[in-house]
Amino acid sequence: MIWKLLIVLSRLLFVIVLAWMLYSLFGRRRSARVINESRIEFAPSRLTIWAWLYLIGFMATPAIKDLVYHQGNPWALFMVTCFGLAALAIFSSFPETIAVTAGGLEQIYWFQKNTRIRWEDIEEIKTERGGTITITGKDGTKIVHNIFLADRTRLLLEIKQHCGENLPPEFPREPIGGE
Repeated sequence: MIWKLLIVLSRLLFVIVLAWMLYSLFGRRRSARVINESRIEFAPSRLTIWAWLYLIGFMATPAIKDLVYHQGNPWALFMVTCFGLAALAIFSSFPETIAVTAGGLEQIYWFQKNTRIRWEDIEEIKTERGGTITITGKDGTKIVHNIFLADRTRLLLEIKQHCGENLPPEFPREPIGGE
């Protein structure tokens, strides 16, 4: 009886996590966090981070369980591989934080080396319809602001303020005040 309750609760939690992820994609946008006068952070919300971790665990648990109890069935091994690779893909695409400082933009990753682009080194800024902003430096370094991060409009305003006349010709000509 208790196992049935745990299964129902885990499925309910999965539905809640999916609902939160959809809300974070299409719902109200959060504001950027101002740390001090010279640093502004564009980070995912804590609930988004916990939902991301839960989705990774939800994908990895069946893979680990099936791997432990694997009985030589090729189809089961294929499913274990698929769930494991899906969990690894979700884990590697974990939302990162973008910081605007006086010196430039910095992307702070969870599991890899941070990237930095100075204001004078910005060469290209691409905006996509879905809300993604890709900023490319002269050396090919890219910083990506995706839909899980806060305040797209504020990031565009900060870029415009810090770069001034040195904006690349591809800078979005869309109205910056509205998304």
